[in-house]
Amino acid sequence: MKNILLGLLLIFSFIFVGCEEENQETPIEITMTNDYDSILKVYVNTLHIVSMIDEVEVKKLVLNRGNCKFQAYFDNKSIIKYGEEQRFMVVCRNLKEVEVSTNKGDWTFNF
Repeated sequence: MKNILLGLLLIFSFIFVGCEEENQETPIEITMTNDYDSILKVYVNTLHIVSMIDEVEVKKLVLNRGNCKFQAYFDNKSIIKYGEEQRFMVVCRNLKEVEVSTNKGDWTFNF
């Protein structure tokens, strides 16, 4: 009986540890703004990716499942530290979904 209880305890501890990893917070924050571009002399939609951890590398970005074009700003770094951001000029009008692949995992954000 003792071995059965010990086995069940071990199984449940693995289940709870696995659930905890799935619910981990995202290492980035996503916001969208409409900013005036002084070079183009127009307002543009700008996607901001802000690091919420000490260091994160954004490897891939997909907007609206590949149906939305974007352009990285020239001053983006590949690795951003806590509070730093990457910015992207978004061409589509209705951004609904952003998929981000990082060195800390893959994340999907919905608007």
